[in-house]
Amino acid sequence: MQEWPNVLRNFLSDYSEAADSLFTLLTDSAFHTIQKYRHDHVLCRTGDVATCFWLIVEGQVDIYYADGTFFQERAAGELIGEMAFLSAQTPSAIRKGRATGRTADMKCHGDTTLLEFDAGLIERVPSEQRAQIFSLLANVVNEKLEQASTQRAGLHGEIGAQSRLLSRFCDHTALGFVRTALSGETLPIRRREVIVWFSDIAGFSTWANRQTPERVAEVVAALMGLQMQTIALFKGEIDKLMGDGLMAYWFCEGHYQQDVALRAYAAASQVVSDFAQRIQELGTSELSLRIGLHYGPACFGDFGTDNRIAVTLIGETVNRGARFEQMRASDVGRKADQLPASDPDAVGAIRVSQEFFDFMRQQDDANEIILHGPFNARVKNTDLIVYWS
Repeated sequence: MQEWPNVLRNFLSDYSEAADSLFTLLTDSAFHTIQKYRHDHVLCRTGDVATCFWLIVEGQVDIYYADGTFFQERAAGELIGEMAFLSAQTPSAIRKGRATGRTADMKCHGDTTLLEFDAGLIERVPSEQRAQIFSLLANVVNEKLEQASTQRAGLHGEIGAQSRLLSRFCDHTALGFVRTALSGETLPIRRREVIVWFSDIAGFSTWANRQTPERVAEVVAALMGLQMQTIALFKGEIDKLMGDGLMAYWFCEGHYQQDVALRAYAAASQVVSDFAQRIQELGTSELSLRIGLHYGPACFGDFGTDNRIAVTLIGETVNRGARFEQMRASDVGRKADQLPASDPDAVGAIRVSQEFFDFMRQQDDANEIILHGPFNARVKNTDLIVYWS
């Protein structure tokens, strides 16, 4: 342990141009008191009036937010409590008789020795040396503010990196729920009007059984990436990947409603076109894609538990929407007007529900889209009316 005069001299040398003058003054017992505290002694609490500041001679002082969250530690040779003390000594505070409170809790960590400088003692210092003391305190505060700015910049970078990482696991609206959950809060489950997208790679299981795991991973990454990029381009949001399947959604109420169905259908059309080209490039022409689009109400929010976040859509709209992608030619019966389906083996890659069809027809330029149907279908004991292209 250094003797306290050495700690004081080193500290003054770092922060004051009048180090020698202040050292002579402050080593006088009339202008300081030496305090020794045991582990866990509370120096001050948030809101306490700031009537002094301390130089740590030995040990450590931990600083906490008012809610008990640890903030930082200060060690031997560092000044503590000076910021609130300075605020209490401003002309405005003195003139108004305003007591400036501490902004944090401070507690000794281990046996701790402090030099305490009290406002009453400093008031007896000659004016020239009092100015030197306040200049010293200002230099310390300035350095801490610079350190805090650097820390905030680093924290801002970390937050940005965390946001970019989180955005790779969930899309925009879901990301808001995740951030809220990470803060320990929850957002209410909401009923939303949505378009749900389900897609699946037909023939994938048979093809994958003949491939190496590395080859399967390569193709899945390429074909899923193609879909996700296009859905994002048309302002949709990814809910989840399910093996070789994908679920996505668009919100439809309020300002979301404008041309949303046309965007969802355009995304599907673009994906089907790009998929056909990509499987040729990958040498996987036996694969094909099925996409189902459905419209209706669903509940959106975090349906996870205390230790797991699960932001998703649930409801009959979601369950029913999955059936359109799952439909096979053998599931198609007669047309809704009771005429035979002309070619039940030519079920299109994009299948849409009656609800989606009606909703899309309300939007401008929808009449330019040509769909076959309506057709009756029964998929997994669910009766559907379906259109396809």
